[in-house]
Amino acid sequence: MQTNWLIVADEAVAHVYEWQGTKTQLNEVQTLTHPAAHASEADMRKDAHGRFGQGRKAGHIRGGPTSVSASAGMDHEHREGVEFAAHLSEWLAEALRERRYDNLKVAAAPKFLGMLRKELSPQVAAVVQDEVSKDLVHESRADLERRFLGEAKS
Repeated sequence: MQTNWLIVADEAVAHVYEWQGTKTQLNEVQTLTHPAAHASEADMRKDAHGRFGQGRKAGHIRGGPTSVSASAGMDHEHREGVEFAAHLSEWLAEALRERRYDNLKVAAAPKFLGMLRKELSPQVAAVVQDEVSKDLVHESRADLERRFLGEAKS
């Protein structure tokens, strides 16, 4: 019987579930997190505020950060996302080498899905059966079962 995995991920967390054959129940295998991606936007703004000071002369217009500090935050987010995608990809490749799964479905926030696609090894990419470009990290297990495995058992 084949072992199937479902990855539900964004830039900060990846939930890994599995099911056997035609079963309609997901079992959690592991949750991977990227602690650096958990830095809140407020922390990023606070850091930018410390570097750029306050007021119009310091680059703030009507209380909002300039594009310089905003783009710095976006670059940081992008770097963190790419780093987590690479880590997740390596983990998936190792699990495939260990024959822990045969098929893979991936649901990820759109931006992160693009990053992950670029990082997946050809071997892992070859076993991807389905991709969903949507952030489902906070979906319940029952909702994920209905979405990916058909009607869940009551």
